[in-house]
Amino acid sequence: MATVEHKSESSGKIYIVDIHAKSCSCPDFRYRRARFGGICKHITAELENVHEDKKEAFSFILGDSDAVAFVEEFDEERLDKLKAIGAIVEDKGRLFIVK
Repeated sequence: MATVEHKSESSGKIYIVDIHAKSCSCPDFRYRRARFGGICKHITAELENVHEDKKEAFSFILGDSDAVAFVEEFDEERLDKLKAIGAIVEDKGRLFIVK
C-alpha cells in the first residue's frame, strides 16, 4: 500500500492519501466523492507528484542506477515512495525501472 501524508494547501490539515486505492481521509472524499467513484484534489495532487517523481527518477536511473546516488540527488522518501508504488525496484544497491 502506498500511503502518503498530504498537507492541504487551503487548510493546512494533513490527510492520508492511498495512491493505489485512490482514497483519501479528507471529508470531501469520505462523505461525497467515494460514493460516486470520484477523487478529491488531494488524490489528484499526489498522483501528479508521483507522475513527476517517476519522470525524474526514470531519467536519472537511465544515466546512473546507484541507489545511494539517487538518494543524494533526490531523497530517501522519494525512493521509498517509488518503490512502494512499484515503479522501481532496488537490488544490491542498484535501481531498476519496472516495466
